[in-house]
Amino acid sequence: HDIEAPELLDVVLTSGLLKDGVWFVATETAVVRAFVLDAVGAIAAVLVAGEPAASVAGAYERVVTLPEGPASLAVTAVDTMGNAADASLDVFRDGVPPVCSVEPLPKDGWTSAGAVTLSGRSDDAGVGGGHVELAAEGLSEPNVPVADGGAFAFDVPLPPVDGALAIVTHCVDALGNRSGSVATELHKDTASPVIAGPLPVPGVVGPSAQIVSVSVTDADPKTAVRFQRDADAPVDAALDGGRFAAAVVPPSEDGPFTVHVTAEDRAGHVATLALDYTRDGTGPALGAPEVVGSVARDGVLWVGSAKALVRVVAADAPSGVAAVSVAGPLATAAMGFQNGAYESLVDVPDGASSPFAVRAVDGVGNETVRTITIAPDLTPPSCVLDALADDGWTRLPSVQLQGSAVDLGVGGVLVELLVGDLGTGLGPEEGGFGRAVTLTAEGDTTLQLRCEDALGHVAESTVQVVHFDRRRLS
Repeated sequence: HDIEAPELLDVVLTSGLLKDGVWFVATETAVVRAFVLDAVGAIAAVLVAGEPAASVAGAYERVVTLPEGPASLAVTAVDTMGNAADASLDVFRDGVPPVCSVEPLPKDGWTSAGAVTLSGRSDDAGVGGGHVELAAEGLSEPNVPVADGGAFAFDVPLPPVDGALAIVTHCVDALGNRSGSVATELHKDTASPVIAGPLPVPGVVGPSAQIVSVSVTDADPKTAVRFQRDADAPVDAALDGGRFAAAVVPPSEDGPFTVHVTAEDRAGHVATLALDYTRDGTGPALGAPEVVGSVARDGVLWVGSAKALVRVVAADAPSGVAAVSVAGPLATAAMGFQNGAYESLVDVPDGASSPFAVRAVDGVGNETVRTITIAPDLTPPSCVLDALADDGWTRLPSVQLQGSAVDLGVGGVLVELLVGDLGTGLGPEEGGFGRAVTLTAEGDTTLQLRCEDALGHVAESTVQVVHFDRRRLS
């Protein structure tokens, strides 16, 4: 008589991983093994998931097909008297690899250190656990275990030479499911940037904003470059044509200032360069222009030809005089330096007076301009001696002369009366004049006016003859 049910001693999978009472397998099929004991009778059958299991070496086994994810398998043992015992086996088919992620490295992976720390996560919906595999050229690293919760971290020693290094990471769960690769790029950089070739070259600059540029040599293509004038806020430089450039505004007053250039790469190296400049916002010192051989009248420089030699003294500090020119109505001429001054021969238009601009430019573009007025006077003055009364016959010892000397140009006419072969100065006079001339001897005496303007143009009047006759008629 047997009323005792068989005893299911143990139900296991022949392969897989038991975790928290659940069997995890990565394969689609698995072998369920049941150990059964019946104290009185004999075992008639063992059913696994409703299908009979085969007796194998003192146990009962059956191959089952598992769906992806969790499942529960029913196991039933029945003896020859019909007594039955039931059990269940919780399984989890996990054929999906974990999701592997690596945290981005600071500074885009650029470092000067001998090692870096990689950290990340291995997120797995199944068995979890496992380890992380690391592969890098020239490096051999052990597997790194994954902590509870899926986090991992490990130090990666870097090779002794500078350059790029690709680290390939795979996450593997406890069943061997292997994730795709996650590549992390490192750049070992132990060299500092090199700053060179500043433009403009340190020295004197003008008052306007200066585009200052430098060349920077560094392994990092994203090296940050900044310019700072004295204690002002730094200005980020832009890469333009292979050079880093930024606009720098000089101080408001003339004098020295410094532009500090800083180059910092992503590996943390910093290079600096100080550029010393001097602001020059003042034009050259320009003396009063003169016209050689001219005569000044009421602000006009009169010349006696169609050309004028303009001369001026110019000096500049600290950038020096770069050019001096004179611009008139007809042309602009550069002024050459000689005998301590700048000079140029210019054409003077015929007719009215004309302005001429004398311009001095220093080495940074500052200019000083002075304007002069030049007028040509190419003709002599008018010179007229009025006809004598009575055709010049007189019995008196003196004669009254009337005449005129007018100049339409420079003026300043000097009038000389020529009495016979002698000259008697009567000037300088312009316009009408009258003068009594004493006659010292009887007979004929010639009289003539000689008129000369301030530029040396000479004119002579017609000759008049005075007849001094004291004799009475007989």
